[in-house]
Amino acid sequence: DEGRAVAAREGVTLVVPMPRRGSFRLILHVPANTGEPQDPAWYDALLRRRTGVDFHLKDVSWVSLFTLRSGVAERLRSGPVFLLGDAAHLQSPVGGQGLNMGVQDAHNLAWKLAHVHRGWAAPELLDSYEEERLRIARSVVRTTSLATRLLALRLPPLWLARGLVASVILRIPWVQRRFGPLLGLPDHRYQPGIAVSQHRALGPFRPGARVPNLRFPDATSLHDHLHRERQTVFASEPAAGTEDHGVAVPAATWEALGLPATSQVRVRPDRIVAAAHAGLGGAVLGSVHSPGP
Repeated sequence: DEGRAVAAREGVTLVVPMPRRGSFRLILHVPANTGEPQDPAWYDALLRRRTGVDFHLKDVSWVSLFTLRSGVAERLRSGPVFLLGDAAHLQSPVGGQGLNMGVQDAHNLAWKLAHVHRGWAAPELLDSYEEERLRIARSVVRTTSLATRLLALRLPPLWLARGLVASVILRIPWVQRRFGPLLGLPDHRYQPGIAVSQHRALGPFRPGARVPNLRFPDATSLHDHLHRERQTVFASEPAAGTEDHGVAVPAATWEALGLPATSQVRVRPDRIVAAAHAGLGGAVLGSVHSPGP
């Protein structure tokens, strides 16, 4: 049920099981002069050399050659035009982050467009899309480019050292816990700006980071209470008459989490903490991005 990666001197090979039993997706690092896609026997021989396994490939449904490229657009917005996904950034498939990046781009922008269109926020809110996503895109492209270069090492001393170090380090639980979230990208944190307050972290709530899915005493989870379209404010007494989705949190619940009874937390529709404070007034908490006059 798990994929396998083989970093042979000849190149990297990824074997990924697909939902249909007995079917796999193979990603192979092949010589630059390979040319057009080869027949199954050619790939069988390559897999045998690298893995020592006879795959006996058959029923090959799709073969494609591509050249790794990476880069990030200089801007993600020009007036009414926004760049998302592969139009905004290209990176190596190492780590499988391309799809996650595109989905997060879309989620980040979609709720902001909806809020401005409905008059819930000022148009300046849209400026935060580039502010937040461009920095993340540059960071991910740098990381995946470095990882790709390490995987593609061909010199014998470096190739052997890479294999030995990786086989030891990647087995350490702390390393798995630390780098797993980085690969899936839920662990990024946006800098303070238009859509994220500058307040410090409040317990597990870090402005700019993904909100944790805490359990409440009534057996529900925090994510159960999030609104898909509106910003959600968790407070003992959420302010009425606003465009936000208010969730009343009893003082005992805050205290059970080790937080003051007066705590307030605002969460965006993309599940990013916009603001958190131990005793912030509702008007100030609501000013993270309020509609213009």
